[in-house]
Amino acid sequence: MGTLLLKTPGGNRLDKEYYSYSGDVRSVNVGFKITPLKGTVQQLIFTYEVKAKIHSDDTGFNIYDRLNRNRCRASSPISSPRTLYWEADYSDEKQFKYATTEEIKRDYDFRIEVQEVRIDGKNLNDDNLPIPESVEMYLKYGDLYDDDVIREVIDPNYTTLWNYADMKFKEELNKHYPVVHSMFEAYYEYESNL
Repeated sequence: MGTLLLKTPGGNRLDKEYYSYSGDVRSVNVGFKITPLKGTVQQLIFTYEVKAKIHSDDTGFNIYDRLNRNRCRASSPISSPRTLYWEADYSDEKQFKYATTEEIKRDYDFRIEVQEVRIDGKNLNDDNLPIPESVEMYLKYGDLYDDDVIREVIDPNYTTLWNYADMKFKEELNKHYPVVHSMFEAYYEYESNL
């Protein structure tokens, strides 16, 4: 049961301010789309960190990246989807200064962590946010839990690609070669009883 959806700049755009005398980029603002799923978000504090998708050391996000986190705070009520902007810090600004939103989406990953959110006068943080177990496992272990997240959060009737392909294969086999299909079924039943 989610209360908030935060979308990275890949789905939005950067807002850049320019010097009037030189036309060069003065500052870069990173926009995040905030969508309240239940109630009005009265206040929100989250952090984000940026990492190049291709790393020279191939380590991805690590414990030292916590030092490079950017903290964002939204203090006006949000009752419908809105994109809010925060000024990029110096290191992110250097990376984003001359890049388009499409290039950023292509070249960088964003990791967002909600610190606190106030909904309907109630403050929620990491300790009491209703985070589904599959999402927690995904955050710890990554892509191994994609299917579980989809099934628990989005569609309980979701089936994996492997199971769907297997089901379609059996249907087509039965339709075009019923004798072969019955032999396969008998074989798999035999194997499962061993």
